[in-house]
Amino acid sequence: MLEHLRKLHANWREDCLIGDIIIQHRDELIKAYPPYVNFFEQMKEQLQYCDREYPRFHAFLKINQTKPECGRQGLQDLMIRPVQRLPSISLLLNDILKHTAGSNADHGRLEEALKAIKQVTLHINEDKRRTESRMAIFDIFNDIDGCPAHLVSSNRSFILKCEVNELSDSLSGRGDSLVLYLFSDSIELCKRRSRGFNTAKSPSTAKTHKHLKLISLNTIRLVIDISDSPRAFGLLLRGEKEKLYTFTISDEETDKSVYVKKLCNQIAAHTCRTDAVSSNYHKNSVTISLNFILQNSCFEPQLYNVAFEC
Repeated sequence: MLEHLRKLHANWREDCLIGDIIIQHRDELIKAYPPYVNFFEQMKEQLQYCDREYPRFHAFLKINQTKPECGRQGLQDLMIRPVQRLPSISLLLNDILKHTAGSNADHGRLEEALKAIKQVTLHINEDKRRTESRMAIFDIFNDIDGCPAHLVSSNRSFILKCEVNELSDSLSGRGDSLVLYLFSDSIELCKRRSRGFNTAKSPSTAKTHKHLKLISLNTIRLVIDISDSPRAFGLLLRGEKEKLYTFTISDEETDKSVYVKKLCNQIAAHTCRTDAVSSNYHKNSVTISLNFILQNSCFEPQLYNVAFEC
């Protein structure tokens, strides 16, 4: 792209199209920029580590910093230039567009070039979101003892975490502290380890959670909002014998209605339901006592406040 700009500058004519240069290199920018920008902090940390730990590398950096082409700038200063350049190009194109007549052939091309830069920015943000989601999955996997290896997948993204206590007695035990990790296609259910277990092992090797169950969103038939409890909800799973798991949210910062709605929408999106965005949340509202759930192992789904039926 730089060579094209230099040639354009050297052979400038009124019919030259600046916007075309950006448009021609749009795909290259989309390919190169997202990984560079989104891993810039890791690159910077690695550079600082190598500079600190390897004397020969430190000397190499200092020698090259004195060269005229570096402008007395260090490698870290030079590395950030591409990150800063994209918004600078956008501002420059906007300025050129303001001073370009609408009748000029380059006017439309400049508008297309600005759209191309915005497209690159969108790809950067989307790539960052995917990268952060994948890193979160790795962190979750490494923190759970016995976690299924197939949890780590490029096709899966992390959505939300919810800390709960079990109300039913079919997963770990009534009152046990559990964590629900909501992914794009499943829910990882795990139990929080006791402090005594963690101190018995080296802090670097001890995993703070134990795997209980990985639930595919396809197997959830009902998401149940327990009406007379501000923090309780349930999941009814399909199978030869339907299973009901009930929980109460222990994290004070998690709002039940927000979490349940998010869960319902994610199930709808995963199962390609048309109501993924505007699901009939609380469509069938019937109140049931929380004590009934705690005291009865059998259940009638129609007695519950059905938040979402799959």
